Order: sequence, then structure tokens, then C-alpha cells
Amino acid sequence: MAASAHNQYEVLKKDIDNETVTSITELDADGREKEIARLLGGPVISESALANARELLATQSAE
Repeated sequence: MAASAHNQYEVLKKDIDNETVTSITELDADGREKEIARLLGGPVISESALANARELLATQSAE
């Protein structure tokens, strides 16, 4: 599903000085690959998860 989106964002939430701070960043092509790989394989991004992410993104852009 994430690979078929036109835009993808990263939402981070942190506690700073007992206050919750949220940030939203639009991901570039490299960031999209890494985020999709993380979704596929977990927090440690493997080369195979990156390859799968690239394949998903290439398949979606070809359609």
C-alpha cells in the first residue's frame, strides 16, 4: 500500500522536557525506499528488504 502512494510522510513523536513534540516530514525517493524497507523487514534494514522496496516502487511507477 505505501509503495502505491504519490507522497509519503514520516511522523515522529518525541518527549522533550516532559513535553510531547510531533514532527511530520515528506520523504524523498531515498527516504521512501528506506521507510518501505523498514515496514517490510523491521528496524534493522537489510539489503534484501531494500531490494524488495525498490521492486515495489518500480512496479508501482510502471503502472
